[in-house]
Amino acid sequence: MDQFSLFFAFYSLILGLAIAEVLSGFGRYVRSHSTHKIGAQTALLALLTFVSITATWIDAFTTLRNVVLDVDSLWIPILTSTLYYLAATVVFPSNAADLNHLDEYFAERKRFAVGMLFACELLATYMFLPFMIKGFHDHPESQWLFYLPSHVALKGSYIGILLSRTKRWNVTWMAAVIVILVFLYWDNGTIAHAIEQRYG
Repeated sequence: MDQFSLFFAFYSLILGLAIAEVLSGFGRYVRSHSTHKIGAQTALLALLTFVSITATWIDAFTTLRNVVLDVDSLWIPILTSTLYYLAATVVFPSNAADLNHLDEYFAERKRFAVGMLFACELLATYMFLPFMIKGFHDHPESQWLFYLPSHVALKGSYIGILLSRTKRWNVTWMAAVIVILVFLYWDNGTIAHAIEQRYG
């Protein structure tokens, strides 16, 4: 087994545990026949966490092939996966008494959960910064016309969630982040390649 396979197995394990936390929280509602009680805010936060983790897993698989098994190379991905796990643990309440008061629960935990997700996004940007810089040298058109605007919109939407004070804006900004992530990763790289071909 090569170094990437060892790293990716460990990385996938932590991210998998984070996704399991989200799914198990949703499963509690399914078992109690209370899925109708899950409000839009909690549902979108769960979906946002799930999609964010999946996107990070895709990035790791496609760009970290030359990873070295040392602390200098691994501290960012390990910290990122840890923060994802912490965010996932608070998406759904563990206390049965909170199951009927999800809006209040969401309001109390939103900053922590979304803050962890935003921190992961910033860590991912830092981790992939060398690839971005190389991209600006090799394919500036796709970087300026696609990657840079989409990442500015993504980070701005995360800030929007953190600053919003109403349910409507929470839902709007979380939906925006999910749409941007799905747009970026639905057919990973296709739009960038099309731009590169268009501008030679």
